[in-house]
Amino acid sequence: ISESVVVPLALGVLLWTGPAGAEGRTTSLYERLGGAYAIATVVDAFIERLLVNETLNANPAINEARKRVPTPGLKYHVTSFMVQATGGPQVYTGRSMEAAHAHLNITEQEWAAMAADFQTILDQFKVPKAEQEELFALVGTVKSDIVTDHSTSSLDGEIYVGQLSEGTQRDRGDTYDDTFTFKNGRFHAVACDPWHFGPSRYTTSYDNGAIRFKAETTSPTDGRMVWDGVVRDGELEGTMRWYPQPSRAAVAYWFSGIAN
Repeated sequence: ISESVVVPLALGVLLWTGPAGAEGRTTSLYERLGGAYAIATVVDAFIERLLVNETLNANPAINEARKRVPTPGLKYHVTSFMVQATGGPQVYTGRSMEAAHAHLNITEQEWAAMAADFQTILDQFKVPKAEQEELFALVGTVKSDIVTDHSTSSLDGEIYVGQLSEGTQRDRGDTYDDTFTFKNGRFHAVACDPWHFGPSRYTTSYDNGAIRFKAETTSPTDGRMVWDGVVRDGELEGTMRWYPQPSRAAVAYWFSGIAN
């Protein structure tokens, strides 16, 4: 396999579609990458790596697509796309980058996770540094067609320390100290850990100068929690409804916190 083999970067079907090569080079990118066999081998390795990427697996839309699209067929389309895009003889018959990814709600964090896997594969096959820089510049030109969900970037990295109380804002019952974190597109309420409610994907929107977020955390033993909160001027507050069992009524909670 040629040392300059490359693979696409987004669920196995993300790649630049323009002509290859730098000034002064007379061979096609396809030839410099080692041809169809080399490209197919590394496409296979890259897709297998994506299939076990925890960040991507947390996206329900990606998981659903994986169940629906057979992996061998995906690898075939990716390989044909790669060969055509780099100047080889194969004709790609799949959808455009935008059409192929629009329904997957790919976030900035998921893009970064795929980029890290891309880097690992390039290093694994010893692609020269100059070639890597060229490739990352090229895939960056299609980022706007791939990343369609920018909603989680507004709170990622923030931590709020406060309380979680049973009841409403005005009528509170049992109260627990809590820490609320937003990291890698996932929301986590630490006080719920004893009931096995781990981090979960969250979404945000802008509402009258504030950032509203929504999340649903689940437990293998204690049902699900639906969170609806607002962040404004370094303060977080909102409601949570806990559904312990399908047959039981929801329990209402109020939460609040200050940026740490």
